[in-house]
Order: sequence, then C-alpha cells, then structure tokens
Amino acid sequence: CADSLGSYENVMLKDYGLSDKTEDVTLYLDEDGSSMSKKTDEITTIKVVDVVEELEEIGTKIDLIHLNIEGEEYDFLDRLIDSGKINDVGSLMVQFHYHDGRESFDRRLNIQKKLADTHTMKFNFDFVWERWDLIK
Repeated sequence: CADSLGSYENVMLKDYGLSDKTEDVTLYLDEDGSSMSKKTDEITTIKVVDVVEELEEIGTKIDLIHLNIEGEEYDFLDRLIDSGKINDVGSLMVQFHYHDGRESFDRRLNIQKKLADTHTMKFNFDFVWERWDLIK
C-alpha cells in the first residue's frame, strides 16, 4: 500500500486516521484530548480515511477495534454498522464521550441497540469503556 509506513507480521502502520469519510480535517490539539470538534488555539491538518473503504482494501477480518476518539466515535460507528462491516470486527472497545448533553445519551443508546444485533456486550462502564464481542 502506498500509504503504508511499514508492515510487521499482522500489523500495518498507516499515516492517516480512520473516520466515517475520507477527507483532510482540522485537528484541534490538546495533549491527550486532541479532537476534531473541541476547538483550541493550536491546530494541524490530518488525513482521515473512510473506515469502510479501508476494511474493503485490507480484505480481512479485524480482531479488535479500539476507539477513544474524542466524540468522533458516533459517526465512525454509525458508518461501520450501517455498512455491515461491523460483522468483520471480532471485538470492539469504545469510549463514548459525553459532549452534546442528551444527544450523547441518545446516540450511544441507538448505537448500542444496533450493536446488539451482531455483538454481545461484555462489560460497560457508562461513558468510560465498553466492550462488544461478535456473536459466533
């Protein structure tokens, strides 16, 4: 892959992030809380690639997706679930972020309902961490 930074057995390093669409985005820098939505004075531009396009290119099942992406998890997961590619993910670890008041609760609940069709919740600490495993 032209964008690959290296390959180590079953690990591929890429110089972009995954998102619900492919584009260049502004990343607002805030140490471990850097975000595409929580505005700060320090910014950079990064490339993100549609997760569905990436999974189709890789062409293999994914053992684990681990998400701590400062509020972008909602759109990311909606894209992954709506495309059906969630069926290619063995385990999902996600930290949902509470940014938009009631909307955060409602969006998370909606995603959890959809995930329950394909995955089993293994543990849940509300808005901290939750794990979902593919139903076999």
